[in-house]
Amino acid sequence: MKIQLINYSGGSLRSNKNISLISKLNKPQSLDEFDINIIDLDSDKLWENDANSISSVNEIQDFINLRIMIERRQKSTIIILLPQNREFQYYYNCLSFNDRVELKNYLDIITNNIISKLIPESIPVATYNLFYENTITEIEGLENKSAFNFVSSNNILTKSRDSEKITTIQPIERFIFTTLDVLTSEEKLMAFLKKCNLILDIEEYPQWLLDYKILNDDELSDLVTEKETLIKNAQEDIKNAEDGLNSNLEYKSILFTNDKPLATQVFKILEQILDIDLSGFKDEKKEDFLIELEESYEFIGEIKGITSNVRNGNISQLDVHYQNRVDKLEDEKIEKEVKALLIINPLKTTPINDREPVNKDQIELAERNKSLIITTKSLLNIYELFISEKLITNKCIEMFKNEIGLLTDEIIEKYCE
Repeated sequence: MKIQLINYSGGSLRSNKNISLISKLNKPQSLDEFDINIIDLDSDKLWENDANSISSVNEIQDFINLRIMIERRQKSTIIILLPQNREFQYYYNCLSFNDRVELKNYLDIITNNIISKLIPESIPVATYNLFYENTITEIEGLENKSAFNFVSSNNILTKSRDSEKITTIQPIERFIFTTLDVLTSEEKLMAFLKKCNLILDIEEYPQWLLDYKILNDDELSDLVTEKETLIKNAQEDIKNAEDGLNSNLEYKSILFTNDKPLATQVFKILEQILDIDLSGFKDEKKEDFLIELEESYEFIGEIKGITSNVRNGNISQLDVHYQNRVDKLEDEKIEKEVKALLIINPLKTTPINDREPVNKDQIELAERNKSLIITTKSLLNIYELFISEKLITNKCIEMFKNEIGLLTDEIIEKYCE
């Protein structure tokens, strides 16, 4: 019996010897390569929407893609693990979500606008409408919690203990919905699959029989252990390499992104190269960052991702923030030097090697304003030099303080050790 578990992160269960593969929601393996595909919707990260709406989630396109795979499968069984009463977080600003609600308070919207995107259209939404009520369903003596239940179905597989609320249904052949938390242990999952008649209850061999050695059992056991160790080490190496590639991709995404994704990665880089903490910065729709280096000095800046080259308006907007900050400090009788930084990703949809250089007019305007333009390509160069310990924090600060106009790779090299 081959089982694929599909969840938000691709993260492993505590014990998963009966799971053949755990895949990310955005990268599942072909469904028909497995007898059973379990799609787990019970994840905090899954119930998030950066927009100011609870009618969708960030991963909605992954839902749609997976539905197409479900509709095209030929033989595998699909199990949808519906969520417990999670918090739905939405309306993301630069650092956190502004609003959150409990799923139980918006079940119609959640079901009709989000869950339905994953389910084949041949299964009516009314089939899997959810109702809030905390219950316990007992399977083989194991208690399975559930925050929701179904109103009715032609094929009921499990009901809650005592209250007899419907917690698992099979509306069509090879398609199962459940509201039970069956992934909290391997025993619960296996008991659930048996209850659904998906696996057979085969009598286990006693331990004394497994321990009794004959023929070349010892040699084969040693070989299995040796190869399993090699596989485990190789899997760890692959995972570490993949994690490194994903981390690098996040950093180099500043060459392509704009808005919040760009600001998030730029903040991560600035925090490291300047040895600062930007977690307390509040985006009040003015400047994109304000960095107090010491009592008498601070950086104020804009972070932009644009499809055109750098324009005068980008530099002028930065200067407005700079002048407003200077006026505010004067009003508060605070003596402090302020330096304006424009961190910008120009021509963001153009391949990096095909991008035009920043125009002379914009460089001269920045020089007149005594501000500094830092393209995300240059910022990435700075970060690489910092990680390789060729450029230290003090030199990064000194460079940002002293330079005006456009920060070029040649200028950056002057500050390297």
